[in-house]
Amino acid sequence: MADAAEFQATQDFLDVFVAEELWGDLLGPVDAPAAVAAPQPTAAASNARRPTPKQQIDRLQDEVRQLSAQLHALGTDRPQPKPPARSRRAEFWHQVAARQLERRRSSESENGKLREMAKLQIEEAKSLRRILKRRTKIQRLQKMLGGEQQKPQQEARPLAVSTKEDERVFERMLLDVDVLYGKMDALFVEKGMDTIPCPGRKRRTDNAALNGVCFELTQREAVPFSVEMVKDAVADVQFCTQNSEGDIDTVMISFFAAQAKAQTTGVKVRKVVRRYDGDSRTVFIYRVLMEPKLYNLGEHVGVHATSTLLLAIQHGGTSDETTLIQSHFSARRHDEGLTAGHLMRLSVNLNVAIAVWDESISRIYEQVENRLMDKACLKRHNQDASTIDQALGK
Repeated sequence: MADAAEFQATQDFLDVFVAEELWGDLLGPVDAPAAVAAPQPTAAASNARRPTPKQQIDRLQDEVRQLSAQLHALGTDRPQPKPPARSRRAEFWHQVAARQLERRRSSESENGKLREMAKLQIEEAKSLRRILKRRTKIQRLQKMLGGEQQKPQQEARPLAVSTKEDERVFERMLLDVDVLYGKMDALFVEKGMDTIPCPGRKRRTDNAALNGVCFELTQREAVPFSVEMVKDAVADVQFCTQNSEGDIDTVMISFFAAQAKAQTTGVKVRKVVRRYDGDSRTVFIYRVLMEPKLYNLGEHVGVHATSTLLLAIQHGGTSDETTLIQSHFSARRHDEGLTAGHLMRLSVNLNVAIAVWDESISRIYEQVENRLMDKACLKRHNQDASTIDQALGK
């Protein structure tokens, strides 16, 4: 029985692997003369024609590598599908939430510092109160003895403000703003606005520039809010209408910022804001002229700076609830080379001015985003309240 099983296994093995090589010539029809004349193949020639299993495996591995390379090339050439509008909007919301969380942590840290400062101020107030009580007692004693001394009053320094000069400066600034609006598209192309990622910013500084542009900031931001909400938020932050001309709103502001214990009394600031409402976008243009003044009746020091912000608001293209904000800010210095303005030429002061400009632009974006979040929360609260009232049958 065992011999029969071994014989059957051997026969199956020969049928699978060597049947064709051993019996192929006998099974096929051949002519008798050709069969007699043909030389018989040797065992070495038969082994040379048949590839070994290792060679077959290597050949298959080479084919797999070639096909994998072709598949990878096809996947690289295939254009990446754009994410759906909903996922992009969710990404914008995630970015907004991350910025809000960062600001909250910063506010909590600042609140701790403010509490410490408040404690110090309370202690200083108590000390000042004790000093005033002591001074009052001394004055009463001097009055009783008739030896009260009168201190000379300090003369007030009058600040001469020329209304005509302001009108002339504002007129020139408004003309410059209108010219900038006409060249805004070309300026955005020149600064490579479309090459900046969203969100993203491109910053350039030159703290050695005494005349010319010393700071530039080009920025793109997308927010998950409608265009109307964004326009209203920007207007609430930096705009109050004083004069209207059709679809162009204009505001002009002039003030003097005093500075104590310094060689300059402060800075004369003139600010112009104009709003342009177009078919596909709304543009806000800010232009600010700053001139430091000396003690002697407001004499200038021969140095002034002009800063300009162009801010365009339009649909983001993905959905109605996504808005694209593009802006370009530039600060230009002008130095007449007067001796009185030598401190303004120090690189340290220029770095401080650049930091202030950068912070002011970031603050505009933060305030706009905060107002949008407040409005969104208020809208959601009103919707929830209306739903509750309807459920209660009111």
